Amino acid sequence: MYKKVLLFTLVYLCSSQIYSQTIDDVQVQYNEFAKMQMAGVQGVNTYNALYLCYENCISLLDSSSEGTSEWQLSRQMLYKIHPYFPEAAYWFWRQKDRERTTDFAEAYVNIRNHKALASEKFENREDYATFAWMAATRAFNSENYSKAATYLDAYIKSDYADKREDAYRFLAGAYLKLNDKTQAKYVLDQGLMFYPENAPLLKMAINLLAELKNDDAHLQKYITQLIRIEPKNEALLNIQAQLYERSKEFEKAVQYYQKLKELKPQNLEIARHLAVDNYNAGVVYVAKMNELKVEDVRKNKKEIKRCEEIAKSYFLASTDIFNQVLFNDPLAINYAYALANAYAYLGDQKNLNSVNEKIVTLGHKPVTGEPDMRLMNYNRDTAKVSLVSNTPDSSDNLDSESNKEVNSNAMILSDVDMNIPENHLNNSNTLVLIIANEDYAKVAKVPNAEHDGSIFALYCNRVLGVPEESIRQYHNVTYGELLDAIEDMKSLSKYYRRVIVYYAGHGIPDDDTKTAYILPVDADGKQLRVCYPLSELYGDLAELDVDYTTVFIDACFSGATRKDEMVMSARAVAIDVDDNEIDGKVVVFSAATGSQTALSYDEQHHGMFTYYLLKKLKETNGEVTLSELGSYITENVSRQSRLKNHKDQTPTVVVGYAFGDEWQQLKLK
Repeated sequence: MYKKVLLFTLVYLCSSQIYSQTIDDVQVQYNEFAKMQMAGVQGVNTYNALYLCYENCISLLDSSSEGTSEWQLSRQMLYKIHPYFPEAAYWFWRQKDRERTTDFAEAYVNIRNHKALASEKFENREDYATFAWMAATRAFNSENYSKAATYLDAYIKSDYADKREDAYRFLAGAYLKLNDKTQAKYVLDQGLMFYPENAPLLKMAINLLAELKNDDAHLQKYITQLIRIEPKNEALLNIQAQLYERSKEFEKAVQYYQKLKELKPQNLEIARHLAVDNYNAGVVYVAKMNELKVEDVRKNKKEIKRCEEIAKSYFLASTDIFNQVLFNDPLAINYAYALANAYAYLGDQKNLNSVNEKIVTLGHKPVTGEPDMRLMNYNRDTAKVSLVSNTPDSSDNLDSESNKEVNSNAMILSDVDMNIPENHLNNSNTLVLIIANEDYAKVAKVPNAEHDGSIFALYCNRVLGVPEESIRQYHNVTYGELLDAIEDMKSLSKYYRRVIVYYAGHGIPDDDTKTAYILPVDADGKQLRVCYPLSELYGDLAELDVDYTTVFIDACFSGATRKDEMVMSARAVAIDVDDNEIDGKVVVFSAATGSQTALSYDEQHHGMFTYYLLKKLKETNGEVTLSELGSYITENVSRQSRLKNHKDQTPTVVVGYAFGDEWQQLKLK
């Protein structure tokens, strides 16, 4: 017993000594700071003393029991010193020391939000929100999502949070990174209560709810809101269609897949869904008809006839699409059986016999007698769906675990994606063609290319004032679709005075001639006859009857990807392609020179060339000459590429022979 008492006494004396040393340190540091402050000395030493005082106070608060003298002293000292932190932050800001600026901004927010000071009244400063945002930005970018959530919550609750919409998005994103889906859903619901038309928030909420599968009512509500904002968002239409499939509302699903088919008529996966949903809609009406017959055939005769006609119309629609699917996938026995049942119900014996022959050839029994009117399952289990993708493909489904990745990407926004200026202009004399190729079937993807195209379209509309109907935007185009897009632009150009063309995607060189080609998503570069020559594009643009054409190409033609790998692995080195000569009044801004790579700016989720193009348009509200724009892009991309990617990337500006120096003063609006 005596030993235990002695041990306790020693521990108490040691801890008391530690506390007293810490208290002494706090007082010394505060006195040192106060002395320099009274003398009007601002500088590193002054504010380092302040910061050390803060750190020791926080340490003492967190290690001592509430109500003790140490706890009380630390609490009082923090309240005493907190007004000096904005002054210190501004001083370091003037010294262009962003890191120390954020240290003091963060400390200021920490003091005001510490639980020990919850009862204190603090001055309501406008810059408190700014400091909270700075602290949140650093924490988020350094992947400390728990701290980021704390600062974003503080920002949202402040009185001067002009970026509150963005804060909700980042806060939800932080919780998703922490895998706290419940809290993320709460934040998204709160944000959408105040900002029901915020498209990024809606997309995050839809992706999360599609993954959780426990709140279809909210999912449907948010889908309806977003469709009003983005009626042609293909992935959104796909989610809506699959939600209707899940709830067995097949007629509605047909409507949405029909819209998708109009946007992507050659997409096999859309055809599969459309065939199944038409068939299932027919089955539902057959079931209704049979129920009515059981009730009273004579009484329900008219309604029975109506159900029969509707069922036949859906089965008839399904047969055409099933045949398309089976042409591309002849071994799909479930589709063959559905087609046979549809023909059997329609009484089309000739086509039924033809399908039965295929079924027997595949080693299965033919459909005879009464058709089997059961619902057909769409059982492609590997499916995923994402609002990041614009095109439903062979792996689309609402029930995917892969939405975790989509959710993590959906909220990480570049500074050029937020607060895009709106000039409310009517730039109706400008036609815009945007082609963004990201999802290549046979070669590496182009990270963020679709995002580049979408945001550039927003800038054309909001900053440059080009009406939406004058912005022709194409994502993931095949060779045929690329030709159609260019022909469409050429035929429309006669109604406009200016044309803007933007391309993000892969370029490919001809190894022998060193000429450049645009790579469609269905090509791999081995067969250049299904690639589009850059010289042909320039020739078409030179012949347009417009005042001038501006071209932006975020691609290189050396055979390299944005990750500085080779498009075709067989190629060992990038090819140095020849510069193209350009006729007419055409100005071409290219992302890279010769054998260089058009690289990605990963932190900003854009191609580096596109990021600085957008940044200059944002900074100037579009009031920038082509000469100024070219100089800005070249200077910043060259420097940042070397800093971030450790690679040379030098954008170029090539001007058509028909131009003199006049192009330098031209603008995009």
